[in-house]
Amino acid sequence: MKRHLGQKKVSLGRLYRQHFYERILHRAPGFVEVYQELGKLYYQEGLHQKALRIHHLWRQARPEDPLVYYYLACDYSVLSDLPRALACLEIALILGYRHQAGLEKNPALTNLRHHPRYQILLQRFFQSPAKR
Repeated sequence: MKRHLGQKKVSLGRLYRQHFYERILHRAPGFVEVYQELGKLYYQEGLHQKALRIHHLWRQARPEDPLVYYYLACDYSVLSDLPRALACLEIALILGYRHQAGLEKNPALTNLRHHPRYQILLQRFFQSPAKR
C-alpha cells in the first residue's frame, strides 16, 4: 500500500521498517546490520544526508568493512562530493571490495564514472595480472 505525502509516494511497509530500525538503534546503538538496512532505506527514499549519517555510524562500528566504504562512496557521489566519494571507493577497494558489476552499474556512482581517478582505480584493482 502506498500513500501520497505531498508529491512523493511512500511505501507504508518501507516507512514502518524505517521506524522499526530507528527504534532498534535508539535502544541498541552499534547494531551493524541495522545501520546497513536503515541506510539503504533512507537512500531509497532520497534521504541522502540521513543515509550518509547512518553509514558513518556503521563505519565507526566496523572501520574494516569494505562494504560500508562502498556505501559511503555512493552517498558522497549522489551528493556530488566527488573527492570524498573517490577516497571512500579507494578504501573500499583496498579493504577488499570486489563487486565490479556493482561499480559499473550502480546509478549512484554515475558522477564518478568519467572521472580519471575512477578509471585508474578500476584498472588498478580489476585488471588481470597477465595484463599488468
